[in-house]
Parts: sequence; C-alpha cells; structure tokens
Amino acid sequence: MHDFYRAILLDARENTDSFKENAFSLLLDIFEDRVREMYYCPHCMKEFTREELSTLKRTERGAHVCNNHEEGKIYYLREIHGSQAYLDCQSTLSIDMSLPFHNFDLSQITDETERINMIMVVQSYIEENFIKKNSTNPNKARKLIVSTDEAHRILKFEGARMFENALYRVARKRHTAPWLILQSVKDFAKYQDTEEILKSTETFMLFRHNYLDGQYIKDTTNLTQSQVDTVLNLGGTSEAKKYGELCLVDIPTKRAVFIQADYLKDSEFDVVETDVEKIAEHARMKQGA
Repeated sequence: MHDFYRAILLDARENTDSFKENAFSLLLDIFEDRVREMYYCPHCMKEFTREELSTLKRTERGAHVCNNHEEGKIYYLREIHGSQAYLDCQSTLSIDMSLPFHNFDLSQITDETERINMIMVVQSYIEENFIKKNSTNPNKARKLIVSTDEAHRILKFEGARMFENALYRVARKRHTAPWLILQSVKDFAKYQDTEEILKSTETFMLFRHNYLDGQYIKDTTNLTQSQVDTVLNLGGTSEAKKYGELCLVDIPTKRAVFIQADYLKDSEFDVVETDVEKIAEHARMKQGA
C-alpha cells in the first residue's frame, strides 16, 4: 500500500485539472490510514527511512526538517503511521520459489470485512506469481497445488465469488490443482456461480460436517454412503484423541482417505519445549495414550 499511496501523491502533485483535485484528495484520505509508515517532504516529495530521520534537524516540537533544500529554506516532513495498514503482497512480499511450501496466514485479522479483502489480495498475488507462471505445457509444468482454507467466508460477496471463479479457471489451464479445506460443502449450494468452483476443485479436505449435509456431500464428492457417514462423525470438538481427523477426497480418481493430522504441539513439542517438567509430563501422557 505504501507504493500505491506514493503513486497517488505524485499524480496529485502533477495534476493540473481542477475537477480531479477532490478525487485525489478523497483517495489520499481513504488510503492514508492503510500505509504502515511513511516519512516525506510535501514540498519536494523526497522520502526518508526511519533510520535517516536521526540525521535530520528537528524543531523544538519534534518536527523533522527536510535536508533537500537551499540554506534558509525550511520545509517540514510529513509522517504517516496508519492504524489499518496491512500486507498488499505486491510491494511488501518477496517469495523464494525454491521452497516447496508457502503459507499465507490471515488468522490474526479479526475484522471480517478486512479478512475478505485480504483473502482476495493474497489470492491475486498467488494467481500472478504462482499460477500464471506455471507452464501451459503439461510436459514442462511444475506440480503445483493451491489450497484454500475456509473458502466459504467469501461466498456471500458476489464480487468475491466472481474473483474466485476466475481464479479456478486460470488454475486449471495452468495445470494447477485447486484444493478446498471445508467444514460445510453445502455452503457452495447457496449460489449458482459457485458450482464451477466445486467442479474445478481437484481435492477436498473435509472436516466433520452437519448431518443435514450428508446427501449434498455424497452428490458432490461421489463418496459412498458409508464414507459419508464417517465424514459426519469425524472428531475435532469433544474427544482429544479424535482431534485433527479429516477426509482427503481426490476427485479425478474418486478415492477417499481418512487421516488424522498431528497437532504441532505434539509433532514439535520435543524440539520447541525447554521446560524439563513439561517435557516429562508430555512423555507420561504419550505413554498413557
């Protein structure tokens, strides 16, 4: 968002059309609070880093003086510290493509509207930097999987549904396997334009569903009635030993596998924990399991 905001500032500075002044002013007001940090001189537009501020003169009130002007001419820096700044991916993120796995965690965004916006920002980044860069030639394409957790969150927004549909169509053309991680497949039945998302999905990761969803799961995934019954009784809320149970459904081969994901507190406990008493207690619990 920093780079986008600066671009608006520069365009507003060059603007000579009086009819556009209000539009630029409105844009700057809207996006200013989303810029995490910025220090610049409104007169010459020179920008400074936080580290460079310590080299500048300051007034008694703490304002920094720009050092890009003739002696005797004083212009003060403008400082921006947005309270709603968030990752925009395009200008704030760099990816090491040699890594086998990348995770975009949005769980710390508590505002639902903000989270929806960020889901689309991240998915746009994934589409441009991962999916579209995969070869259309099946002999040259990398094995690429894009999985989306809690995809149902965006379904109630028409624009988001259109975006998701377009993303899945591009994924199939670029030999990318879309995966959905769901606790309610039936949410996709509420909207006609989400059927294509289900049809384009290679793999479902299903957690326990509501019993009323049984028939829809069967129709969507081609699971047998026995397998559907197992999905409806997966663990996750009551018995600790059943935490992490899920069903992995591969649509092209019509195969289903029931697995139990190991929680991080177990798989990494011995590496992360340093408290001797907790290590001993954990060992006793594992022996009694």
